[in-house]
Amino acid sequence: MYSSFRRYLGDLREETLLGSIRDSLASVKVQKFQLVTLDPHPKDGGVFVRFKYQASNEDHALKTIKEEIEKCFVESGGVSSWIGRRRTKVWVVQGNPWPEDMNRFASKMIKISFDGPDVPEEALYSLLRPYGRISDITDVGPAPAGTLRSTTVNFERLKAATIARNTIHGLSVQVPGGSTTRLRLLTVYIPEFKLYKWLKANTLERLYTPAPSVLPSEEVWQERKDAKDAIRAYLTDQPTTVAFVHGPQGSGKTTMVESVTKECNRNRLLKIMWKEDPRNRLSRTAEIQTGYRPVFSFLNSMNNLVDLASVGLIGQKAGFSSSIEEQLQQTLDIVATALKKVGALHREQIEKEMEKRDKEGGSSKESKRPQQDSTKGRSQDHDGRRGYVAGNGVMSELGVGDEKINDEAAREGKRENRGEEKEDGNKRQKNDVKASEPLPVVVIRSYASKGGLRREEIMNVIASWAARLAESQASLKRLASRLRAGAEFLMMTIFSALPSKPLNYIALYDADSSNALSFVKQKLHRNNADLGLTDEDTAYVERLGGRSSDLESLVYKVDTGASIKDAVEDIINRGVGELRKNAFGDDAEDAKNLPWTREQAWSVMKNLAKDGQVWIDLIPYYDVLFNFPFKGDESALRSMEEAELINIATHNGRPSVIRPGRPVYKYVFERLVNDPIFRATQEITYNEKLIAAATETIKSCEVELLSLKEIRTAFSRYSIWRDPANNRANYLLGQMHNAESTLQKLQATNAELKKVFRTGSGN
Repeated sequence: MYSSFRRYLGDLREETLLGSIRDSLASVKVQKFQLVTLDPHPKDGGVFVRFKYQASNEDHALKTIKEEIEKCFVESGGVSSWIGRRRTKVWVVQGNPWPEDMNRFASKMIKISFDGPDVPEEALYSLLRPYGRISDITDVGPAPAGTLRSTTVNFERLKAATIARNTIHGLSVQVPGGSTTRLRLLTVYIPEFKLYKWLKANTLERLYTPAPSVLPSEEVWQERKDAKDAIRAYLTDQPTTVAFVHGPQGSGKTTMVESVTKECNRNRLLKIMWKEDPRNRLSRTAEIQTGYRPVFSFLNSMNNLVDLASVGLIGQKAGFSSSIEEQLQQTLDIVATALKKVGALHREQIEKEMEKRDKEGGSSKESKRPQQDSTKGRSQDHDGRRGYVAGNGVMSELGVGDEKINDEAAREGKRENRGEEKEDGNKRQKNDVKASEPLPVVVIRSYASKGGLRREEIMNVIASWAARLAESQASLKRLASRLRAGAEFLMMTIFSALPSKPLNYIALYDADSSNALSFVKQKLHRNNADLGLTDEDTAYVERLGGRSSDLESLVYKVDTGASIKDAVEDIINRGVGELRKNAFGDDAEDAKNLPWTREQAWSVMKNLAKDGQVWIDLIPYYDVLFNFPFKGDESALRSMEEAELINIATHNGRPSVIRPGRPVYKYVFERLVNDPIFRATQEITYNEKLIAAATETIKSCEVELLSLKEIRTAFSRYSIWRDPANNRANYLLGQMHNAESTLQKLQATNAELKKVFRTGSGN
């Protein structure tokens, strides 16, 4: 509303403002300045001035023209804004502005995407600081398939962010290494104000409520239907256990959980987004999302300083500070107490309703039940003839068994009892379901992300908390993760805390080729872009496999005008750039920070890039693990799986085979392996490691042979039939021969590979 009012007021004064700007610019004569056009941008409240000039030094000329224009504006009194304030400041547009008129309103936060290598934080700060003070620049995180890596910049003032977005968008920046990166700026509008949320909920959302979102692949993927039914069944059951929703990144776990929760009309109490942050922001995020008040996060730093000072004075801590685990445990304990109170109050209400209904039902049954004679009633309960024949004391004297037994009446009584028991069982089941309906659903997301050295401790806190909630039946717990290793670790932790309770494990998988193709056709038809897929288009779609995020990216690119072939090629090419950076690092220093070596990454990719189809392309796990360059280093393979470079499939609970982390990675690996320069670089580095190992083998054999020579000289007279030293020497000579042959072959191979650098091409 604020933006619309300002825009309408600006439209009324547009001609006057443009005329004032023309008059002020008419007096600018430096560098043969010549005004071309004035392009107003009503949405952000500015004007783009297009002009011509003549100069030998472009930077100096633009600086001079900018200073002269500001001087002319000062002399003329400036340009009036929509509220009457006079402005005299101008900025040089360095990029290619994008004057859009979409509903992306101005914000202090802008998102900068890198179309190329990442721009260092120092360079971004130097580029953006002239427009206004910057509060924070977030770290560049991993991006989904088909999207650019990005960072978020927070300005202190709205005006600074708006100016930066309109002047820097599309600018090409030089990065270390000689590459060029094109910046793409986008406004990020996050309404965090309670007043705005209240107004929106009570005005727009009451007048217009959009249709509930449906999972994009629900209609064509049977696997997703099964997973959705499993989640729905869990929601209708008693909260006695924990459900794990597991699947690869981009498989739609969050969308499915939210969709089923809304369909079942269940409230989600909290949704913890676990991030890799070893600082106090971790506990503060949990406190905010759980409604833990008040929050004095600044006291943690003060307590740490007090403890540090006490160590220097008395040699031990004063006990003021607490670890992240303790802070998190305290927050979750309070949440658990609140959930238990809510659950107990709800059960009490349900029990009162059940007692009231039982009394009403019991009185009606008593009034309808026919009165039976005492003899008939006794005959249904006991066959008195047995006691009469046996003569067991009082029973025979009473003569209860003299009369006939009414078998039909007995059977009717049993049927009536069974019917009542069945009816009571159904009532109890309905009451149990009803008792669990209003309970909140606790969703914990991204708990298996990297958490540094305290990752296991934090996950233990989560596991113990979830187990306590399950035992107390205070809420329904659901944990979603994209990492199988993290899910297995947390499952084992909770299983140890709940040994007698079964754990629900709900997995989401990629679709097969036919379902993936049906999904693409359905989405294109729904978006009025049904192209009628040819055999070539079908083959290109099959390259993406069944990963939901890749298929969504394909549909988006086709909707924007790209062909299916170009869209798939763009996804693969972007994957090549991302994989080269994530798996091998930008340079040698960056590669040292990776939890695996370049040789290990190259070995896996080269094997996975061999001939084969997307769905059967795999290599044996233990064959890779116990051979060079891993040599039993299982942590490197697990780290590569966490980074989604590979996927380790299991059989009977043990690792079995290794597949690409995403179906499209099979073709990404092929592109990397078939790049002659990159292949030669990695092969030379890989062979150098083998050459070093062969050289070390030869040297160790030489040293041992010299020792055997001395042993043979000293103890040869004690050997009667065979000489053990001679046998060992023959073995070592064979090892030296094999190592020397390998060494010569590898050196010859490296010599051939180095020729690629001179020619710039290769097979």
